Amino acid sequence: MVIDYPTSYEVLGEIISRTITTDYFQGNTPLTAITDNLPATYLVSENEGALVLRFQNTDFLRLKGHALTIYPQ
Repeated sequence: MVIDYPTSYEVLGEIISRTITTDYFQGNTPLTAITDNLPATYLVSENEGALVLRFQNTDFLRLKGHALTIYPQ
């Protein structure tokens, strides 16, 4: 099983929750019950001086004190 889209700690928490609530380790739950329809997350990175995000396959950058602009390639 491969999760081939951006994920986050939210997804990790969802996997753990589903594993616990379905008694996965008892052997009666298929892996797809744990991994189907997981929430997707957008690529976002932020610190005190910059924000970088991807929206609709375009990267954006915001530096401290400046407006959001398309990230220069």
